[in-house]
Amino acid sequence: MIEAIFAGLLIALGGTLYLSIGGTIGAVAFSLGLLTILHFKLYLFTGKAGLLLSYEINPYDLSMIWCGNLSGTALGALIAFTAKPGLNATAANIMSTRISNSWIQNIYLGILCGLLMYIAVISYSTKPWITVMAVAAFILAGFNHCIADMFYMCMACDIIPIGPAALTILCTTIGNVIGCNLIPLYTRLKGR
Repeated sequence: MIEAIFAGLLIALGGTLYLSIGGTIGAVAFSLGLLTILHFKLYLFTGKAGLLLSYEINPYDLSMIWCGNLSGTALGALIAFTAKPGLNATAANIMSTRISNSWIQNIYLGILCGLLMYIAVISYSTKPWITVMAVAAFILAGFNHCIADMFYMCMACDIIPIGPAALTILCTTIGNVIGCNLIPLYTRLKGR
């Protein structure tokens, strides 16, 4: 569980960098969180969700990683909010956009992000620059990442309605799982 909590904390670090810097440079800086997670072999939900079809992870363990990531992002949000309280308004803008989407839009945006996350994770060992590009791409395109959105929700919990934000994260989680498994599904079907 500590590996999942620490991964959530690192996503919070990436989210803080993005909220602080913004734009393309902020999106690239966000990737520092994922690069560190991959380097230390920590447990990020979207990094492990693509292992479902190969049975390298089961749904229970994946859900425990999700919970650990939530704890880590909440801790990271507490630290970031204490250090830079003005960032909560920027986080609230991001989550307000997510909340205003329909549930199906959030699933679709989650699928697109999941696809990029799978590409980011499998590319790390040989082409880490693809990892950076994939992370920056999902942020700049406005795709939904359930763990990053947990951080934004926690950062903006004094501004946004938590119930709709939590529902948005649930829809995003479904989309991320689907997106993380598209390439493994294609690979499996192609192999038959």
